[in-house]
Amino acid sequence: MNKTERHQIILDYMHKNGKKGEIEELVKTCGVTNETIRKDLIQLEKKNLIRRVLGGAVLVEEFDEKPFNNRYWEKLDLKNQIAAAAVSLINDRDFIALDSGTTTFCLAKKLQKNVTVLTNSLDIARELAVAEGVRCFVAGGELRERNMSMTGETTEKIVGSYRVSKCFLTSEGVGLGYGMMDAHESESRVKRAMMSSAEKIYLLADHTKFSILTPIVTAPLERLTGIITDSQIDPKIVNAYEKAGIPMIVADPDGSEKQLE
Repeated sequence: MNKTERHQIILDYMHKNGKKGEIEELVKTCGVTNETIRKDLIQLEKKNLIRRVLGGAVLVEEFDEKPFNNRYWEKLDLKNQIAAAAVSLINDRDFIALDSGTTTFCLAKKLQKNVTVLTNSLDIARELAVAEGVRCFVAGGELRERNMSMTGETTEKIVGSYRVSKCFLTSEGVGLGYGMMDAHESESRVKRAMMSSAEKIYLLADHTKFSILTPIVTAPLERLTGIITDSQIDPKIVNAYEKAGIPMIVADPDGSEKQLE
C-alpha cells in the first residue's frame, strides 16, 4: 500500500466513523506503525483535509463556499474554453445531465442544439427556459441556497429514474490516486446518481483543480469517459493522466477541443 492509497483509506475511514479517527484504529486499519500514521495526518492537515486533535484527527468538511454568482466570474475565460469544447461533444437529440457547477452553467449558456437536459441547478434551468430547442427537466429536492442547487434523497431518486446519453460534471478538485473530489457530500451524491444514469461521463475541470484535494471523493477517475480542461494545463499533468489511462481533452484558446493521444 503506497502513501496515496493510505491517505484515501484514512479519509474513507473517517467518513464512515463519525468524521473522526483515532490513531490506534487507523494503525489497525492501514496495517502500519504509529509513526507512519502520525506523518500521514500531518500531511493531510497541510492539505486542509483534516485537523489533528489529541489521539487522532477530525475531518474538515466545512469550506467557505462563495455564492454561485461570485464564483461564476472567477476564471470565466477558462470556463468558456472548457464549455465550448464540451458543447462540441453534444449531438442533436442528445439527452444530457448537467450538475450545478459554474462551468456547466457556462456550457448551458452555449447550448444551441435540439437537446434535452436534466439538471439539479436552478440557475441552469432558468437559463435554459429561454433557450430555443432545449427541453429541460429539473430534479427537485432540498435547496442549497449558496449554490442554487437541489440536493437530497428526493433529488437523487429523480436523477436515478432517467437514462441520459452523456453527463457533464464539475468538481472541487482532481487527483491521480484520489479521483474527482468535492467539499459537500450532498452535491457529491447527486453527481454519483448522474454518473449511474449516464452512458458517457465527462468531468469539466480547469487547470487549477488538479492541485486541489478535498475531503470527499465523488468517484474514481476510471469512471470517466474523459476530462475536459483548459489550454493552460501543464503538459506534464496531461501526460501523467493519459499514462494512467484517463483520456484528456484540452480546449484550445479559441474554445475548440483537442484530444491528446
